[in-house]
Amino acid sequence: MEQTVEQYLDMCDYGFLNYMNRLVFKNAGLPEEAKIKAVLAEINGAMQRRLVAADERLRQILSAGNLKTMEAMARDMIRNNGVDMPFMVMLNMNIAQAKQANALQAEQVLTHLLTFIQEEQDKVVPANIRLLRLLLRTTCSGVREQMLKQKLIVDSIQIPEEERMWGPSEVRPEDLFKAMEDVLQQSAGFDQELDTGISDKIMSLQAEVRNVLK
Repeated sequence: MEQTVEQYLDMCDYGFLNYMNRLVFKNAGLPEEAKIKAVLAEINGAMQRRLVAADERLRQILSAGNLKTMEAMARDMIRNNGVDMPFMVMLNMNIAQAKQANALQAEQVLTHLLTFIQEEQDKVVPANIRLLRLLLRTTCSGVREQMLKQKLIVDSIQIPEEERMWGPSEVRPEDLFKAMEDVLQQSAGFDQELDTGISDKIMSLQAEVRNVLK
């Protein structure tokens, strides 16, 4: 079962995991309950292994000792697809832990690394993913609304050039929704494992986009 789960792990999205949990409840006390729980346990185990591997990659970068070397290692890791969802989860978790421990120097280094990675990734990702990343980093809902109105290609929304702060409209709504669904799929298991809140943020963004499109 382990090999099968590893092969199809990226398809275990938010909806699938919720469906499996509903099956556990529906089959409570029946022989099928143990089988379903075994599959869920294997999925959780596979996701945990990915988190452990991501944590090891993060430790490799941090062991470099100076920011320039860390940046170079992070850039190479981005090129080799080593900076994935589990990696970003672990990086953000370490930042939160450093804040909680009042470890100012560690927090500064980790935050610098996060900002560097985000900027490097923004240079190479498609417009819909770049917009989603920007929305997730923006804490003010009013700013996100204006950003959506300016960046989405919607005939009914026309913004004068002199009022544009985020450049031209370049993302179709369906492409942004596709990017959000992809993130939900990638983050589903890790979100349940570590309570990152990513899924809640994405679903809230989906509602904001629908509101702008009304």
